[in-house]
Amino acid sequence: MACSLLRRPEQRTETEQTQLLQIQQADPLFATLATHTEPFAQMVRERAAERLDSWLAGVLASPWRELKRFAQGVREARAGPFHKLWARTPYTPIMAAGLTDHVWALGELLLFRVPPRLQSQTL
Repeated sequence: MACSLLRRPEQRTETEQTQLLQIQQADPLFATLATHTEPFAQMVRERAAERLDSWLAGVLASPWRELKRFAQGVREARAGPFHKLWARTPYTPIMAAGLTDHVWALGELLLFRVPPRLQSQTL
């Protein structure tokens, strides 16, 4: 189900779509999860950092403790560079690959625009 939730709605199979709808109708907590997961995945794919505040507010008002914890972590990480998340490894895999020379802040990551020639390969 996790893959189905993260997949773009237009790329889901009819079976996946039906299963998701059935589970959402049977389980209100799962429906809440889906309500927050799909916009988050879209926000990350589109690097739409301007939507993060409203997404965080919605998640923090939800009944899911785990989702709230995730949102709190995102909010804390957003305040500073990613090295807070990499406390034991200040040298990130992206740095090791030679793609950057510094640890990125969450805002920098969300605002990064993938060059058009690479978009079809990465998405």
